[in-house]
This record gives sequence, structure tokens and C-alpha cells, in this order.
Amino acid sequence: MLEVSLVDIIHFADDRAPVREKMLVAATRATFKAEFGQYEYHVTNKNDISLEAFERWLHSKEEPAPLSEVEKEIESAHRDQKISLPSAIAAQTLKGIIIRLAMNVALICLDICMDLIKICLDIHKRRLEEKG
Repeated sequence: MLEVSLVDIIHFADDRAPVREKMLVAATRATFKAEFGQYEYHVTNKNDISLEAFERWLHSKEEPAPLSEVEKEIESAHRDQKISLPSAIAAQTLKGIIIRLAMNVALICLDICMDLIKICLDIHKRRLEEKG
């Protein structure tokens, strides 16, 4: 069985949506990923949303990518550089946007026992709501 993070985020964004809505969805998605998730699975076609497709994608994420010798050296240099830099250098910045949660969504997020939470972004109300 695959090791799954605490929260895997699967999101759908319609390619035909206006740019303003796409930007709001992207910012909300970034906030959720930064706060809760390790992986995010982006889909633009509703037909591509399936458990089998997600499991294939998740399995591909867990396998290391084949690297050439040059790429291995670069990766090693980056890893060494990260170790040598003090963590105080990294500045705290806002990782996304602040958006209101509908009360039922907030309660669902607090309930750790849930296996699947479906949330939709209501553009007009500018808040996240549970999608039944």
C-alpha cells in the first residue's frame, strides 16, 4: 500500500473559467497545500477524476526520477547548500490568501476522522463551502 500524507489535495479547475476565478482558486489551493497537504493532484477535465488515475499519479510521485550524473551532482550541491544555510534567513511570508470558511467546513476540517472532504470555492460569496 502507498504511504499517503495526512491530506492529499485533489482539485479541479475548469480551463474555461475567467482568469480572475482561476487566480482565486490557485491562491486558495496554495494556502491549503501549504497548511495541510503534501501532494496536490490538479485536473482540468472532470473525466480524469478517478481513484485509479489518482493512485497512478501518487505512485509516480513516490518513485525517484532517473537522474544523469550531472543532475545528481546538482541535486547534491543543492542539498548541501540547504543544510549550510541557517533557517533564520528564510522570511515568513503569506503563503496564500485569507478566505472565510463556512461554519460546516470549519467543523469538518476539525474532524480528523473524515476520509474525504469535498469543498467548493464560492466565488460570489468569497468563501469555502462543503460540497455535498
